[in-house]
Amino acid sequence: MRKKKLVRLQYGDKDVKVLRAHSKAKTPTVIVAKLMKRSVGSLQQKCRRLGIPLGHRPYGKKKALKKNILQSASPPTDHGPGPAA
Repeated sequence: MRKKKLVRLQYGDKDVKVLRAHSKAKTPTVIVAKLMKRSVGSLQQKCRRLGIPLGHRPYGKKKALKKNILQSASPPTDHGPGPAA
């Protein structure tokens, strides 16, 4: 049986922007990994190279699912002030 070929996804500008937003929001690493569909180690390495902190809270996967954090953990959006109507 053949081994599955590793597919390495490069980080684009959009991915880095999302990482910075999650870092600022102090989202747990496990949740960021699930949302970005990347491994925790991959995220830690990229954040280390960029010099941004990640992994502010020690949440386990079960605990995160139990508290229903995965659905509400979207990065904050800063669109500025609304329409001046």
